[in-house]
Amino acid sequence: MLICTFFFAFAYEWTCGYLRNKTLRILAFACFAAYPVHWFYSVTLWKDILFSICFLAFLLCIDAAVRNENEFFNDRKKMAALLITMVLLPLMRHNGISIVVIMAVCLLVRFKSYNRQILKILGGFVLLYGIWKLAVLPALNVTTITSSHTLSVLEQQMARAMNVHHEELSDEEMAAYTRYFDIRDLWDRYNPILSDSV
Repeated sequence: MLICTFFFAFAYEWTCGYLRNKTLRILAFACFAAYPVHWFYSVTLWKDILFSICFLAFLLCIDAAVRNENEFFNDRKKMAALLITMVLLPLMRHNGISIVVIMAVCLLVRFKSYNRQILKILGGFVLLYGIWKLAVLPALNVTTITSSHTLSVLEQQMARAMNVHHEELSDEEMAAYTRYFDIRDLWDRYNPILSDSV
């Protein structure tokens, strides 16, 4: 919650750097305050929220580079911030790697006179990401799982069985299910489309 609040407040303050008009600043504040996702993100936690925070920080780094490329690429702290956000993106979500690859190309094209610094950042990304994937995770005995493993979570399977096969269950099986779920009309209320396709 604190991290979300900090990054939303920081992004709002950053946005105000573009907005000289007081009315526009109030509208920007209203957008940050009223946007429902911000409320949900401040009281829940899953990987999408962390990914969104990292992506927002990544965009702010890109914006800082566009605003003043000479200052940005000659400041080690700012380049380190860009590197850290680039590493965090694929760690929060696997498809974050696609953002890094696409943006790497965009950075090299947009900031041609700073390609040496950008290549250093990209080299640092490959090094840190590789160490995490090839050294840290194996050392901690963290292994990847397939979608079939993910779907083997007991509660998901029980809910799916009730959803798809409720007419085939015996009274004894139904009684066993009631120990874990409120099964009244579960098959009418359960909608896997609302979340993952389980």
